Formats: sequence, structure tokens, C-alpha cells
Amino acid sequence: VELEQIGFEESNIKDGPALHALLWREFGERADDASRHFCDRQWGRISTCLGNFSKEVWYDAATWHVAHALAGASDAQAVYVYKFTERVPQNAVPCEPCSAWHGCDTTFWNGEEPIRPKCCLAHAHARPAATTLGLSMAQYLESFVRSGNPNSPGLPCWEPHSAARPLRYMELGRSMGMRALEPHEAERHAFVSR
Repeated sequence: VELEQIGFEESNIKDGPALHALLWREFGERADDASRHFCDRQWGRISTCLGNFSKEVWYDAATWHVAHALAGASDAQAVYVYKFTERVPQNAVPCEPCSAWHGCDTTFWNGEEPIRPKCCLAHAHARPAATTLGLSMAQYLESFVRSGNPNSPGLPCWEPHSAARPLRYMELGRSMGMRALEPHEAERHAFVSR
């Protein structure tokens, strides 16, 4: 079976009808349901709708869909899901911690220093691997590599994923621990997976 990846040219979607056409192409008769999930009553904000749609399809719902598939396999190994919530500086000015942007967790996992513009070098950002969060993530990773289980003494328990119970993930940020996925998020993920 050949599957087509969802794709669109953002510059071609400039108004409500063009956005609706995209959602109709992807969701058919459920396009209005899709607009409720992604547009949050902001049809005038096309970029917001497209951002919500692409983030959900390519990252959020996709993560849970793959976690379900892996955990439900006949020879399944434990699957561990996390959400990185630490606010970190972006590679731009101002160099202040602003959000948990896509991919910013890699410097915490691998201990590398993030690349920053020269104008940001004067800011005294902690090296991610040297922070409590970075040290904890390195400990989780080391345990996972050794045994297939990230749990380690002194760290919050990281439960394996199970589609049989309410969806939970490990929050990695200023606070660490297992969190339940918000019902509206779970509903949106299930909608996209269907």
C-alpha cells in the first residue's frame, strides 16, 4: 500500500475557502470537525490554523499513533513517551528562554552546547547537560540504553505507554513526572489517527 504524506504550500492557502479545501482534501466530510480542532474559532488566522494542523499531524498525533502501534505489536517492547516542556533560548535575539521549541531537547539528551548567534554569547545560559534536567535526562538515557527501561534510582518513575489506560507521558522540564494527557488533546489525536 502506498501512502501519500500530507503536504501543502502555506503560501497558497491565503483565505478561509483555501483552508477549508485543504481540510476537505485530508478529512473529507469531517472537514468541519477538523476546523474545530485546529482553528479554535480563529478562521481569520490562517497561519495559526495551518500551524496547529501541521504540528498535530506531523508531531503530536503521530507520536501517540506510533506509540500505540509499537506497544500493540505482538512482540512489543516497552514504549516510553515524553513531552519536553523546559523553556530554552532560541537561536535568535532576544536570547531569553521563550519556549520548548521543536528539537531543543537534543542538547539535553546529548550534552552538546546549543548553537547561538554571536550576539547571544554574552548571555550566561547554563550548559544544558550541566543542569539538573540535563543530568536527569542523561541518567534516563543511560538506563534505557543499558536495559530498555529508563528508570533509575532517584528519578521519578517513568511508566511505559499503554493504550489500555488513559494516555500518560513523562514531563521533562522544570517539573518532572508522569502526567495525563488532557482530554481535548487525546480527542484531537484520536481524530487525526482515524
